[in-house]
Amino acid sequence: MARDWFGDDFVDHFAATREWEWRQWLDGVTDWELKRYFEII
Repeated sequence: MARDWFGDDFVDHFAATREWEWRQWLDGVTDWELKRYFEII
C-alpha cells in the first residue's frame, strides 16, 4: 500500500534509513555494558 501511495523510490529510501538506524543502535554501548565490562578490565 505504501508503494502505491508514495512510490518505490520513497519506500526504498525510507526502509534503507530505518535499517541504517537499526545498525547504529546495535553498535551503541549501553551504560550497563560500560559499567559491567569496565569492572573486568
